[in-house]
Amino acid sequence: MIILNDDVFEGKEKDIFSNVKEKTVSKYLYYNPNIEELFNLIFDSEEKYKDLEEHRELILKTIEETEELNARIYIQVLNNLLEWDKKREVNDSIVRALILTNICFINTHSSFIFILNNKGEEYLYLRQLLSTFSNQSTLLSLFNNFCIKKNRVNIDRVDEELISEQSKNDLFVQFVKDNKRYIKVLYLYLYQLEIIRGLNKEKFLEINNFIETGILIKDENK
Repeated sequence: MIILNDDVFEGKEKDIFSNVKEKTVSKYLYYNPNIEELFNLIFDSEEKYKDLEEHRELILKTIEETEELNARIYIQVLNNLLEWDKKREVNDSIVRALILTNICFINTHSSFIFILNNKGEEYLYLRQLLSTFSNQSTLLSLFNNFCIKKNRVNIDRVDEELISEQSKNDLFVQFVKDNKRYIKVLYLYLYQLEIIRGLNKEKFLEINNFIETGILIKDENK
């Protein structure tokens, strides 16, 4: 999906998008750009993005992993990366987690949270799911056990596979049916894209909080 109406943006984002649109709108009318083409158009449209040049390949690769084709998302991702780069340390794991957390938050309006299952084990979870069921520790354990065993299930069939495996557990089946979208999102980001790969809990929560609140205090050592 390509957004051509700059009324959906405000402030600097609107200026950036208008600039991109003026340069490329005629091109959009004749063909559908792929992820790399759209990303390059946006990245090259603003001088400030040159500060991210050393991470350019990783940024594009990570976006391609999500299969997102959306100019507005790319602009928000790049601007958040710029802000983080000015105030915090940056490495490949941080860049990747920032991008994935940002895209997930834009698409679902949900952030991540660490919670304990019934064995006292800590897992990363999608905040949007927390208020949807009562016996969360049991259901969380069932979900995680499934994901550990089957971390390469087609994302479109995750809900069907979960229901098939726990068909006699009415509570779990209903939970899956009621939350198909978020379960697929959680499975995609945690077990296929491995959003927390290479990061400790504290660093990931710092990234997650920044994406959720937009607040990032400058590190004095930066």
